[in-house]
Amino acid sequence: MSTASPTTAIRDRRSCLLTPALRTDRYMGALTCGATVALVDLEDSVIPAMKEEGRHAARDFFSMTVDTKTLRGVRINSLTTAYGLQDVVDIATWPCRPQGILLPKADSPRDFDILAEVLDTDTYRPELYALIESARAVEEVSEIAAHPRVAGVAFGAADYAVTIGADVRASSMLTVRQLIANSARRHGKIAIDSPCFALDGDASLLDECATAKAAGFEGKGAIHPHHVKAINEAFAPTEKELEFARAIVDSDAREVAVLELNGRMIGPPFVEAAVRLVERFGQEDS
Repeated sequence: MSTASPTTAIRDRRSCLLTPALRTDRYMGALTCGATVALVDLEDSVIPAMKEEGRHAARDFFSMTVDTKTLRGVRINSLTTAYGLQDVVDIATWPCRPQGILLPKADSPRDFDILAEVLDTDTYRPELYALIESARAVEEVSEIAAHPRVAGVAFGAADYAVTIGADVRASSMLTVRQLIANSARRHGKIAIDSPCFALDGDASLLDECATAKAAGFEGKGAIHPHHVKAINEAFAPTEKELEFARAIVDSDAREVAVLELNGRMIGPPFVEAAVRLVERFGQEDS
């Protein structure tokens, strides 16, 4: 069984913004809106007749000069389609290649053997993410998360709901979310929740963020830049939570089995959680 590395544990992938490949006018905004990941989408947002044009446009996204810490990635098409296979072949030749690749319809660990075989070189090794959005993928999610080249798993709620005839609302699929998050954490990988599809205010978004965070997710997808700030804040600790985590780390909690601190009993699980929180957010300016 794989374990989390320090790098994986502190990697910040809170907000993953999807931008249609053909909307090049949105590229700069995607890179400067504060999203921790900006993904150019070659799949759902590009009709079959324009897939080649979409790939051509997406290539330019990765050569843009922008002063940002945002990780640049791409959602390719499924490897069970000719479009997906062509995406991978093309990406391997791009002068500036994606830092991350999100694979939709990821149903098997074998998918990532294929991606790694085609894309990995001595100087290029992108982060690979599995989009879990079918009944088969949910059953295989632990094996997918265990793959050594998988950096994280993301939940594709819309496609999954259609597949099994479920309601797309977050509250109707809590068990699946917990399974995905559990599988990711078991293998030391990142778990990212599905985007919120409601664009008429923050109430639905905040509810979904709270549900996902409670289920164990570390971030959430976004389909509009206006969602990014709320997602970043929702998946970050409050100052009070961070202060308490620092207090645990600075205490004698790691030297004793159980310790009382600020009126709470602190044992090993709480110490581990506090260490992860401080490692991930303790050095941030905001």
